[in-house]
Amino acid sequence: MTVILYAGVLMSLLAFGCFAAVSNAAAEDMVKKIVVFHEEVGEDAIDAFAGEWASAGAMVVMKLPFINGLVLSVPTSIDTKAISNDPRVEYVEEDRGVELR
Repeated sequence: MTVILYAGVLMSLLAFGCFAAVSNAAAEDMVKKIVVFHEEVGEDAIDAFAGEWASAGAMVVMKLPFINGLVLSVPTSIDTKAISNDPRVEYVEEDRGVELR
């Protein structure tokens, strides 16, 4: 019984490790972008925008209602200009890390 339990735990850890490796590989091909929409663009239109880009592999990381925007994780193959050409979008910025000293 103990051997079976250890084998089950080992298999779970191996499966999780394989899944984590696949997730990390996929994450390396993604970049975060901050998308700010024009003031008159409402939440429904922002949700529609996110849905349209989801079909291209983008994912909403966080909504930013205080600036009428989103943080999107997008494949590196998607150019910032392609996102910013949408008439609902005011501008797009790279989401850069901040280091406190």
